[in-house]
Amino acid sequence: MRETIASISANRRQVALVVGGDGQLLGLVTDGDIRRGILAGVDLDSPVTEVMNPTPHTVAPGTGETSILELMEERAIRHMPVVDADGRLVHVYTAEDLRHRARATTPIVLMAGGRGQ
Repeated sequence: MRETIASISANRRQVALVVGGDGQLLGLVTDGDIRRGILAGVDLDSPVTEVMNPTPHTVAPGTGETSILELMEERAIRHMPVVDADGRLVHVYTAEDLRHRARATTPIVLMAGGRGQ
């Protein structure tokens, strides 16, 4: 767990993805998972499998970002791994990134005219 804590601290996504040698997603660990594990008495020298979520919500490649964000909001989750048909990790989305992109692509139109009346 110590390595996972260091990994989560080092990345801005606040998540660690546990992947097997073949690239298959084995689980997902957030800082909250670690806190709950510590409160439950899990030792910091324990394997991360003690606290990871072995069945995180995932989506298939090609799923649209709008759909992914909607799923994340419905399920109140901040991270969504994308896995292929063989369960291999392809990408991970964060709700923060998707919300930021959605705002950045929203068109804005200003109309002004007349004599100020």
